[in-house]
Amino acid sequence: MTKMNQFMEKYVADKGLVRFEELSKLFALELTEIYGCIVLRESINASSQIKSAEDIKRLYHDLTAFEASCNEIYVNHYFKDTPHTLNSLMEISFALVVTLFERLKRCYPNYAFQIVLSMDIEKTGDGVDDSATIRFTTKRMNESPYINAEEIEEFDQPILVFEIDQ
Repeated sequence: MTKMNQFMEKYVADKGLVRFEELSKLFALELTEIYGCIVLRESINASSQIKSAEDIKRLYHDLTAFEASCNEIYVNHYFKDTPHTLNSLMEISFALVVTLFERLKRCYPNYAFQIVLSMDIEKTGDGVDDSATIRFTTKRMNESPYINAEEIEEFDQPILVFEIDQ
């Protein structure tokens, strides 16, 4: 394992990507199910006042809004002290979306999901202030999706919507 860690550290350094320790934290995000919602395990403490699905609906209007709130991954948060380029931010964001896509399909095969990647690209062009956010929600028949895929052109920032069907 040490050789692989050393290889990966050299690889990401050579590519101008972030440090391996930061990257591994990002890809190690854990998922859990709570009251019919699939959420990031780390977000459970933030929603400790929720004791039932009814609490979720009262506080968030519906389960999708709750998931969108809990399942926000601000990619730049993991790279605070590491300079990055727009290219490296996009590469890491896409890799995380693919990883999340595969994990959701494998761990929750009876659910359908929507994964949304949004990029906030600054006009400076140097990549320093660019950011990426990933959110994911369960697709439900009786609730509106987090993002209506037909309306993505109405957003100012670039948005990609990935759908995972059962």
